[in-house]
Order: sequence, then C-alpha cells, then structure tokens
Amino acid sequence: MGQKIKKLDTDFKVLGKDFRKTKWHKYDGHCYYYSSERADWFTAERKCREIGGYIVKIDDKKENSNIEANRAKKNYHHWIGLIDLKEGEWRWTYDQMKAVFTAWHPGYGSKGTNSNCVMLHASRTDWYEYDCHYKTLYICESNFCKIRLTNLSFKCIQ
Repeated sequence: MGQKIKKLDTDFKVLGKDFRKTKWHKYDGHCYYYSSERADWFTAERKCREIGGYIVKIDDKKENSNIEANRAKKNYHHWIGLIDLKEGEWRWTYDQMKAVFTAWHPGYGSKGTNSNCVMLHASRTDWYEYDCHYKTLYICESNFCKIRLTNLSFKCIQ
C-alpha cells in the first residue's frame, strides 16, 4: 500500500508540472488554454475538444480584454470559436448561438466566403475574419476548472 501511495504522489507531481506547462488561465469561473503550436481553425477546434474544452467563446468586452491580456505570445494572432458557415451569420461553435458581442476591426465581419473563421489580433483586442486554413495559435476554453485524470487533460484547479 505504501508503494502505491508513493507512486501516486510521484504521478501527481509529474501531472502538476505538466499542468503548469499547458498555460491554462482561470477567469470568472472558466479556464483558458493558450496554445503554443500553430494550427488551422478546424484542427484548433478538434484539439480543444480533445483536451476537454472548446475553442474559446467570448461573451463580452471584459472577457475579451482579459483573454488578450493573458496571452503569452502577444505578437501572434489566435483563433477563437466564431465562424460563419452561412455567410454573414456569425455563430459560436461551442453552442451554435449567434454572436451578440463582437469586436470587429473596422471593415471586418463581412469579407465574403473565403474568410469564415475569426482570430483575435496579435497585439490588440479586435477581431479579424480570415481563411480557416491559415495556421496560427488558438485559445481553448473550459467551463469546468479541474484536473481530469481519466484522459490526462488538465484544467485550472478550483
């Protein structure tokens, strides 16, 4: 029994180190993961789901500002979970709700059928629609801040 507890303690220490490396940030009951790898929008969406979250849904200006402020890599654009598969009808992939809050850079939000995915600008809080196949960083969100040992995905600890 003592050996099992010792191994479990060691495993938790390793998991804790991995958790800190994944860059989850807690804000207002949600956790946000800032990727360190570039991916196209569809891969970013899949990767967020694989770690138990979803590509970020931004509900208001305060959340948008907090997300921008906590990015480790501020000189890179980041994919967010807004997409217009039906032209001009911007919806969040998390719950398919139409976007109420938006932070479009002037002239964006209606660029046509080749720009259907949205990214947070590299150094500001405004958004750009762009070709979904472009590879850039991405932000995942989770409504539940906890460690999930079943599939080794990590989130903020309450």
